[in-house]
Amino acid sequence: MSRIGIIANPYSKLNKRNPAQIETLRTIASKHADFFVTDSLQDLSQKVKTMANTGFDVIAICGGDGTIALTMTEIIRWYTRKELPKIAILKGGTMNLVASQINIQGSQASVLRRLIRRVEQRSALTTSKLQTLQVGDHFGFLYADGSAVRILKEFYRKKSGILGAIWLGLRLVSSFLRKGRLVSKLIYEETVKAKSGAQTMEFTSLGNFAGTIRKLPLGFPLLPLAMKQKGLFQATFITCPKEKLLWQLPLIMIKHKEGTSLGKYSICCDELEISSQSPLHYTLDGELFIHDETTPLKISQGPEVEFIKL
Repeated sequence: MSRIGIIANPYSKLNKRNPAQIETLRTIASKHADFFVTDSLQDLSQKVKTMANTGFDVIAICGGDGTIALTMTEIIRWYTRKELPKIAILKGGTMNLVASQINIQGSQASVLRRLIRRVEQRSALTTSKLQTLQVGDHFGFLYADGSAVRILKEFYRKKSGILGAIWLGLRLVSSFLRKGRLVSKLIYEETVKAKSGAQTMEFTSLGNFAGTIRKLPLGFPLLPLAMKQKGLFQATFITCPKEKLLWQLPLIMIKHKEGTSLGKYSICCDELEISSQSPLHYTLDGELFIHDETTPLKISQGPEVEFIKL
């Protein structure tokens, strides 16, 4: 029978809002799974190392997209000589982007109960495979930089959930129409250079995205070509002028082809290097990073991961 380990991040949006939920999950897991609450990145690394050394082959993650990405990075790091464990997502974040890709439904408690029941009944665990994206030393599924990072930082200032994200979007639209201060502060062009194989590109872009999943938060289909060809992720550079972004955004979303199209340039590749004249601020699944080295930031496909459908 599979051995289940549960990683819980008490600082994720949902868990922080309802601290008692962690204890509820711990009670459900009692006698059925080992429960690990993490309090730092170092602690997370040590606990995943313990799980790898003691043979856990199912790991459930209770947290948001950032928690999933950080945990996956440690799993790939420590399960070097073993098959990667199957992953169950218990949710717990704001957007729950990865959970939405594999259609995880229900509360954290109900998802955990379903997982335990299937493992104990030795039922076949139906899985959905997702290719990871490696950015520098980290693994995740969705990369973004430029204006997307500045908007994300503005959202994080208040951390007000889905309604807060919608409200920020409405404020940005209003500021765009009025040529206000908010849109000027968050959305502007930067020059970036990109290289994929022998192809070298230079863009003046509002922001750049790369990923192995097709839907962005709130369901926007910006990367519809991701993984249509096995082993290739999609990268998209938003090249439209800032003053035309609001009007061109619907067409940017619905135009699904490689190369140049209205307001963007898209490419499907297995490796990409991005560089800029200043430190590159980027996000991977909601976690924020800065690449300030003189060498380009390398993005490539990572290992494939099996997520349990619950």
